[in-house]
Amino acid sequence: MKNTMLTYKMLLSAWLLSGILSCNDQSTEHVVKLTTDWRNRTQGVAIPSHYTIKTRELHLDSISEESFLIPHAFQPGHHYIYVYNPAKNISIHGTTASVDVEDEYIKNLPGWFFTSAHHVVIEDNKHYDISAVMQQQIRELIFVLTVTSKDFANEIDHISASLNGVASQLDIPTGEVIGWPMSIKLDFTKNTDTTFTATTRMLGFIGETQILTCSITFNNHLPPIYKVFELHPLLEDFNADKITPMEVSVTIIQSYL
Repeated sequence: MKNTMLTYKMLLSAWLLSGILSCNDQSTEHVVKLTTDWRNRTQGVAIPSHYTIKTRELHLDSISEESFLIPHAFQPGHHYIYVYNPAKNISIHGTTASVDVEDEYIKNLPGWFFTSAHHVVIEDNKHYDISAVMQQQIRELIFVLTVTSKDFANEIDHISASLNGVASQLDIPTGEVIGWPMSIKLDFTKNTDTTFTATTRMLGFIGETQILTCSITFNNHLPPIYKVFELHPLLEDFNADKITPMEVSVTIIQSYL
């Protein structure tokens, strides 16, 4: 009988210890739920179909749910969580987003790119709900080029241009443009009798020099002409409000005829 009681007590002690360990294990699990908010975007821009969550320990692609329970047991301490969507002509390396480059020019119509960065301090016995307000990092820029003479405009065959001082990279943790200034190419389309337009999208501008160089060719065998415009005063606030498209107007005074 004594042996039976001793065995029972040993089993009971083992069961209680098991229960205590199970409780401690549960207390160290930290549930993090992330909910994306896509309201801050240009009118007409669609919400991306999926997005990526990245931390030091994990990389989760192709998430489509608005609210997502991150399948990871975060340890107590400081954690950095980055959220972004895949976008056309934008590559991610670590925590840097880069617009693709072709023939030393960056792509002039990258896809709509959004980011959200969070610093979370994980503590024991707490669940965390993160509201990831997605910030639009691409802004549309429309150039309107006006020619002073209708006759002169009718002789124009094509207008191409390059614009320098363009940012090609973005730091996802800070949302700031980084890297060296680069250039993009533009092609203008005739819009009215005397106006030509070109539309581009970009991460922003970097540095204090933004020069638009236009090459104008003619359909009457006249030699091409070049026009140069310093646009920094017009573009210095471009990086501040990426939701609102910006329009920049320049004028070409008649040079021939």
